Amino acid sequence: MIAIRVNVSPEIGIGHLVRTSHIAKEFKLQGEETLFVLNKKDEVEPFLKDFFAVELYNEYCTIKETQDAKLTLSFIKDYDIHTVIVDSYDLNETWEKIISANGYKIVAIDDMQRKHCCDFIIDQKWTGINETCSRYNDLTPPNCTKLLGPEYTLLNPQYQYAESPDIKQSTVLFSLGGGGDLSIFNEIIKNLLDDKKLDINIWVILGPLSYNYHQIIAYKKTYANLKIIQNKNNLCPYYQKASLFIGALGASFYETSFFKIPVLSFSIAPNQESDVTYLQDYGHFLHIPLEEFCQSSKTVQLIKTLLFNINRLKHLRKNALINIDNKGIKRIVAAVKDNITISKNSTSPAPVQDYINLTPDIKLRKVTDRDINHYLTSRNLLKNRLNMNVNKVIPRIEHYNWWFSNKRKSYLVEKNQVKELYIWEEQVNYASKKFLIGGWFVCNENTFFDVSLLALQWQLETTRQKYSDATWIAIIKKTNHYVRTLNKYLGFVEVKQDEIEYNAIINCFNNPSNKEFVYVKKPV
Repeated sequence: MIAIRVNVSPEIGIGHLVRTSHIAKEFKLQGEETLFVLNKKDEVEPFLKDFFAVELYNEYCTIKETQDAKLTLSFIKDYDIHTVIVDSYDLNETWEKIISANGYKIVAIDDMQRKHCCDFIIDQKWTGINETCSRYNDLTPPNCTKLLGPEYTLLNPQYQYAESPDIKQSTVLFSLGGGGDLSIFNEIIKNLLDDKKLDINIWVILGPLSYNYHQIIAYKKTYANLKIIQNKNNLCPYYQKASLFIGALGASFYETSFFKIPVLSFSIAPNQESDVTYLQDYGHFLHIPLEEFCQSSKTVQLIKTLLFNINRLKHLRKNALINIDNKGIKRIVAAVKDNITISKNSTSPAPVQDYINLTPDIKLRKVTDRDINHYLTSRNLLKNRLNMNVNKVIPRIEHYNWWFSNKRKSYLVEKNQVKELYIWEEQVNYASKKFLIGGWFVCNENTFFDVSLLALQWQLETTRQKYSDATWIAIIKKTNHYVRTLNKYLGFVEVKQDEIEYNAIINCFNNPSNKEFVYVKKPV
């Protein structure tokens, strides 16, 4: 018999219970019964109907590891338990040592890279091709079996992927998982429902431990296109029909990745924080801090923008580098029960990029949607902002709204496969004349003169061929002697106040201070 120690609460939700229930069901198919040991179980009984279950406390309270371990032992001693699975951020190595000392095999589930005393460690998190399989090497005993990475994703084995049909009316699915404060959605949902130009359905998942949801339920009386999803153990039918998912970066991250649903996510708990680089490998590129998400007017605008560009988001999902299946639970049970480890390559080749070679080691390519976050990270480097007219750090939510509507032609320059700088251009009209505006910014602190010079020379040559009747206009920080020298070498000259280019620069560059910036031009 298996024992599973797991916690639930309105704050942490029921994600740990749900994912371990999938493990328990698979063990049951293999002839093993399961005893769930919970902190509190009365509000999650529907998830436990197929299993034995006990609760250690009759209220949500602070857990003390040593006391909890002794309580757990007092309950499981009356059952024929041989293996204890623990999935809780409140319990770690101290708890595991006490349980293990009583002769039980320990299986720890974690995604926080903590120290463990266990026989098996399961962590579905992806942290890059080099680190994923090695990050517990110094955190677990030498004989511990490590089940790490996307092939051990704790996904419902009953989930079946189906290509979502092309439906004219979009469906936006909101969720915080099994718990959480749903009032953070109130204003956003209301504004979307009130927009008569939007032809959308809005579905909201109401978990058993969710709270502050009464306003959303009240909306249901007024809006026929609002649907409340409640008391559903299997969300597969809703995922299959969703156009866009809005919610916390919890268990739903893996579910939406499996169903390849475009997502706008945020974090509501420390364990949900993740390097956006690794999220991108799953085809998920849109993640913002909670405080930005709560700026409802900007979030509503972003949701509208994403719906308008939904095919671009679907393309990112379909071309993900990491692809998960519904067999992770089966692999875990096979390993724990029979010591059978089945490896699976979850990675796909990176999309082929069309490069233009400037030299044997310097090349450039067009910027794609896969660059959306790196572009912002680079732009926000202090080294770049010190020389910009708008020198504030741009938040992700503003950047995402801008990204899908900007008309720039942007390129990424690399040297020896290292990203060096972004360079961009855009044709604009002012006073019936055509102008080219542009700029560039580095990706790191060590970009050298040769890279920027080659990139600018390439840009000037290609724009000369494409925009023969336009004039380049630009601004340069007066203290940026490097770029002033570079642009002078490339043929840029200072603009006088009585020239039309002067007013064009004021118009196109948001009235930059002529005390801080030099106005320059160059005929294409």
